[in-house]
Amino acid sequence: MLVSEKKEFKMPFLAGRISFLSEQQCKSDYLLNERLLRRGISMLSLGITKRHIFTYSLEHLKNSDKVRFYYALKGRDGKSGILGRTGTSQLGRAVLIASPEHQGEIAEFLKHWKCPFTALPVSLEEPR
Repeated sequence: MLVSEKKEFKMPFLAGRISFLSEQQCKSDYLLNERLLRRGISMLSLGITKRHIFTYSLEHLKNSDKVRFYYALKGRDGKSGILGRTGTSQLGRAVLIASPEHQGEIAEFLKHWKCPFTALPVSLEEPR
């Protein structure tokens, strides 16, 4: 049986536990979700949501390009960038959390800026 690592986070928009999943666990979670859906139960109703955590580096960018990157990321008004369009949240200076529907768009954005990044699939368990 595969066991995922659970960590507690103290953030107002991300309370509860996060499970870091391996690729095999992601596939088994998908199959479990399919079985639950056939029985009329969704993982959302159980308080479990899927997300992707992206970590990236800006070390290769000049300071002027970093400013342009952050304008593209957040927008000049702090709302109109890719984060606002996709509903992605910034957890830290170089850490984003995105829904599975938008993970491809975030990855393409980081590739466009030639930022080295990693994407980690996670399961979020809502606090009860």
